[in-house]
Amino acid sequence: PTVLDLQMADMLADYEIPYIIVGTKVDKLNKTQQKEQIAFYEDYCAENGTYFIPFSAKTLMGKDIVLDCIEQAIEDFEVEE
Repeated sequence: PTVLDLQMADMLADYEIPYIIVGTKVDKLNKTQQKEQIAFYEDYCAENGTYFIPFSAKTLMGKDIVLDCIEQAIEDFEVEE
């Protein structure tokens, strides 16, 4: 993750805003790199109370999970008046 990525995650956590991390372009990594990156982000997310979804628009890896998360977030959304 970049410094900005970590700052954003910290801000979301500070404001108790739920989030997931979607790792895009996973298809550009070889199998060893994929395993390493997925393991790193899963550990990071476990320590920070969120989830990591590896994603590829090319192979559609993770597509259904991302869409399910978006649908769930929409269902859970409440407007405060």
